[in-house]
Amino acid sequence: MINKKKEHVTEEVLWEYLHDLAHGLSYLHSKGMIHRDIKCQNILIGENGELKIGDLGLLAYDKNGENVEYAGTEAYFAPEIIKEKKYNAKVDVWALGCVMYYLATLTHPFYNSNYLELTKNIVQRDVAELTGYSNEFSSLVRKMLNKSPNERPSSKTILEYTHTKMSTCKHSKTDIEVKVDKKIMNLSKELDIVQKETTHIAQSRAILRKTRLNCLRRNTSKGIKETENKIVLTAISPFRTKQGTNGFLPTICAPIRTTQRKKIERAKLTILNLM
Repeated sequence: MINKKKEHVTEEVLWEYLHDLAHGLSYLHSKGMIHRDIKCQNILIGENGELKIGDLGLLAYDKNGENVEYAGTEAYFAPEIIKEKKYNAKVDVWALGCVMYYLATLTHPFYNSNYLELTKNIVQRDVAELTGYSNEFSSLVRKMLNKSPNERPSSKTILEYTHTKMSTCKHSKTDIEVKVDKKIMNLSKELDIVQKETTHIAQSRAILRKTRLNCLRRNTSKGIKETENKIVLTAISPFRTKQGTNGFLPTICAPIRTTQRKKIERAKLTILNLM
């Protein structure tokens, strides 16, 4: 769900995102598990625009804070992982704080292409205030990025806080959901137009093909004997239609009167502008 257009997300949408992600983490942590690889690339968008946590490949059980394995993505490492100390589910809260900071600023709070500088930033540098957002939201994100695990809120606390926040404000559709709905509607309209045009052309060609066969069968039959009147069927080009007629359908010309009966020879037949 990386923002490729570099558009800043509104605070209302960020609260929705944080609520969805905290809900997923709270469930994992309630089962005694740690995700250990929370990052933007592992966050999926559901059918209704809600966020879901994916990629459980590094999932591990929380052994009462005795986990020491070096696992995850370096840019989202909590300070205790870099210091090779025992850690618990609070490392997921730290990574979630990095995700929310990125969505708000479109920059990673500690990122550096040099690994040593990156780890130094994570351990020593404090995150800056989030400009353009309320103190309430900025303060919560900074608490999630606290260097001390004991000072960070739990995923359950974040979920309860965001749930209260969502109940006091209007819960609207996310920007992504609205864009997807509009794109689907436009594609459906274009598809309907193409299908209608294709059906019309197919029907017109079928009628024209049938009419041509009828003309050939009537006019090429041997020994045709008619009365004083003869009807010659002509199929005209769609580019030479008469006013009020369909260019794909044959036009029946006025009867041609002959003075005597005559056997029509195949070589003398005239089917004008036959398509």
